[in-house]
Amino acid sequence: SDVCSSDLLREGKKWSISTEKLVLDDLIFLKTGDQVPADVKVLEGTVEVNESLLTGESDNLSKSQGDELFSGSFVTSE
Repeated sequence: SDVCSSDLLREGKKWSISTEKLVLDDLIFLKTGDQVPADVKVLEGTVEVNESLLTGESDNLSKSQGDELFSGSFVTSE
């Protein structure tokens, strides 16, 4: 099976691990084309996501600090 990986910060170190091994408090770095691996909150910066798999709406949504991103959505612009 195809395993997705995420770049993240855990305990002060940067890692690239399979999304199955994410734990609470991991800080995930997302880039254009990434699928959001879990429900997360934007801590820094802005990002555009497509939530069409979840909502059926094809519009890209702009998300910024404090906004939630939902598992299954895709990053369309950073």
